[in-house]
Amino acid sequence: MSRSKALAAGAAVFAGTLAATVALGGTATAGGPSTAKYDCLTSVGVSYTGKSATFTTNASHQLSATIALAPLITINNGDLTITANLGGPSGTVTFSGTAGTSGPFGPVNLGPLNKTAGTISAGQAMTVIQSASPPSATNWSVKLHHNPNNVDIWCVGKSAFSPALTY
Repeated sequence: MSRSKALAAGAAVFAGTLAATVALGGTATAGGPSTAKYDCLTSVGVSYTGKSATFTTNASHQLSATIALAPLITINNGDLTITANLGGPSGTVTFSGTAGTSGPFGPVNLGPLNKTAGTISAGQAMTVIQSASPPSATNWSVKLHHNPNNVDIWCVGKSAFSPALTY
């Protein structure tokens, strides 16, 4: 085999190995930002309709979100207990934790939240769990509990993620 053919063959093998490593790689990646619309209702009757929520995942597979809610109070880190249910290839994937901040009039920043239930693998898509309004204590896909004031905020998904969110 000539030197140029050997170099070309070596380059092709290297490129194929690199492509396979990238496609199958064992390193974690981050997903998002991905945006969806949510309707939310508080346990004291305040309604938020068509609010934008932007979700991301990090290399440690934690979920964070910013929701365009406008609370009239400052929310300090640790004031919120959060549960977020997203759709995965095998059913519901739940993220939860106690985190979140907001200045007066929002937005509310959530996370990072750890996956606490469900099965999903790195690189797989997650979806918004959509349901009819109004949100309630039994109808929600994202739930926030403001610990100091003992107020719940229930939210239901109203649109799909754009673009898709990966784990």
